[in-house]
Amino acid sequence: MKKVISALLSILTVMSMFVFSTTASATYYESESNDTRETTNVVSLDEEVIGELASSDDTDWFQVAISQSGLYEIVFSVDRDAYAEWKIALYKTNASGEIVHERTCTAYGRSISFNSIGLEGMSFYIKITGNYAAGWKMYQLETMLFEGNADYYEIESNDSKETADYIKTFSRADGVLCGTDDSDWFRVCIPISGVFTIAFSVEKDAYAEWNVSLYRVAPSGEIVHEKTGTAYGRSISFQSISSGNVEYFIKITGNYAANWEVYSLTATHDIPTPDSFRATQTTKSVKLNWSRVNGVTGYVLYRYSPNTKKYKKVAQLGKNATSYTVSNLKSGTEYTYAIRSYYKANGKNYFSAYKHLTTATKPNAPEIRAVSTGNRKVALSWSKSAGATYYQVYMATDYYGKYKRISTTDARKLVKKGLSRGQTYYFKVRSYKVFDGGKVYSAFSDIRSANV
Repeated sequence: MKKVISALLSILTVMSMFVFSTTASATYYESESNDTRETTNVVSLDEEVIGELASSDDTDWFQVAISQSGLYEIVFSVDRDAYAEWKIALYKTNASGEIVHERTCTAYGRSISFNSIGLEGMSFYIKITGNYAAGWKMYQLETMLFEGNADYYEIESNDSKETADYIKTFSRADGVLCGTDDSDWFRVCIPISGVFTIAFSVEKDAYAEWNVSLYRVAPSGEIVHEKTGTAYGRSISFQSISSGNVEYFIKITGNYAANWEVYSLTATHDIPTPDSFRATQTTKSVKLNWSRVNGVTGYVLYRYSPNTKKYKKVAQLGKNATSYTVSNLKSGTEYTYAIRSYYKANGKNYFSAYKHLTTATKPNAPEIRAVSTGNRKVALSWSKSAGATYYQVYMATDYYGKYKRISTTDARKLVKKGLSRGQTYYFKVRSYKVFDGGKVYSAFSDIRSANV
């Protein structure tokens, strides 16, 4: 009896395993009749579909709704390695709702997979036919999101300049070639003068010959071919020079191994650094000036902190700004500033290199505090100018006459000898600060006179 019970339990265990593996292998079974697009089976994304061709005259149709733009992978497989010729035709709705044939792939033997682009709100239609050895007619089908990170996906039909897809700089555009006779066109405006880069890449390392052609729109409206780059395998990039606010066309064609037809395309450009960065100073402020860079979104100013040894943002300014005044500074103090321009695309800022400038505020004007005379000499002393490096003393024999510098000193006093008796002399003093890159002078003190 125990042997009978044990045998029954073994049979039940095997049956339960069989039932589990059968029910877990698929979530949707083809429902006949789905021989036309009008009677298609509607299936969900990521749903494994089990289908069967009843004969070589049978046709199966499936529809998949797309809820998110991205690259999609269509996977078709059969369970056995026997020779069979399966044809998987892909159709999809375009922007006007029309159903357009994109490609037909042929699977010899076990399986095939290929990629396409789906835009939110559209649908894929998949048609399956076969010419197979008797008995090998069961198949599995699945459609899944492969990647959805691009900023832009091509919209067919973009097979000519007239139907080119418009893309933005610093945006990744993803496309797919539906066959070696397919061509994809894109249009991009390079808004800033200087060097720009076209970068093309594919996901896989399989051998493929891709041609990436660049055309420029001349001021006359003529479309001028500039260059064509050929990528063997994974990627290619090349550069050109734009005079600013110029439109370009990019044409993609390929002669590739089956299934490696998905690509990414980006157009980026340099962000020029502002030039002629200079300063004018007062005792409490610095006015910064720079040359305007056409086409940028704006500028960002920074000031260096000796305490933290880092730059801190002072101001973010618009595209038309060419100056900014920093106030409430200490007199006779050295400051280092940096400026860079930026270009905003797709909600992100792209920056130029920095332009640096070291300057200083003017020291306060010194005040002559004492004047004394002696035997053909005059002794002067004056107040301290905070931050000053040196002082310059000037003398004239007429209040409104020409003053001549008679001394440069780091002291705050001076004795001038060898003067003429009976002559009245006039004196004034100014200070200056030496900083990395130059000097900045204070105003002159009030004029003081001395009779020798």
